[in-house]
Amino acid sequence: MANLSKKQHQVSETKHRLSKALYLLITERHYDEITIYHILDKADISRRTFYRYFYSKDDLMDFCLENFVDGYYHQRDNFILAESAEDVFLVTLNFMYSNRLFIASLVRSGHFSLLSEKLNKNSAKIYKKINLPWCIDDSVESNIDYISKGLYGAYLNILQFWLTKDKPEKPEFIAKNLSLLFNSIPGYFNAPSKEHTPLRNEK
Repeated sequence: MANLSKKQHQVSETKHRLSKALYLLITERHYDEITIYHILDKADISRRTFYRYFYSKDDLMDFCLENFVDGYYHQRDNFILAESAEDVFLVTLNFMYSNRLFIASLVRSGHFSLLSEKLNKNSAKIYKKINLPWCIDDSVESNIDYISKGLYGAYLNILQFWLTKDKPEKPEFIAKNLSLLFNSIPGYFNAPSKEHTPLRNEK
């Protein structure tokens, strides 16, 4: 931002003010109920200025979601500091929990797919940047795509279930349970055959 000219800085600031206004409005009401007037009033920006930078509310929404994903992506420094799977889960869950009103509103208004599409699009980039011992180092891009999208599919489903509750559990609770699940997977796949290992529901 320091290298931007004064005009570029003003443009960036205006666009982010509009993005922030839309974000806050989404935490208060369904996306479909929000009008351009609501956004202009919240951001204290003129209609002429709005249309100088965005074609429509949907265009602004796309920019708003890009900012959201960018904020999530910048959690990578905290990922690197994590010392366990539970710590990694806690970093990402804390971020999502702090944005729970926004996420819950998207789910309830049927627009969560817009966010999930953005996260899926960036899933491989985020996965590769985590760079932790338990991440697979694979130079084949398609392999990383399948791994990252598989993980994000499950993760996004958890977010929808968790953050739409009236009183969602604290991130620490979810992180602990996810850690227990992931820690149990290697033991399951490395276990002896069924012939020697009783199943959970076997008496």
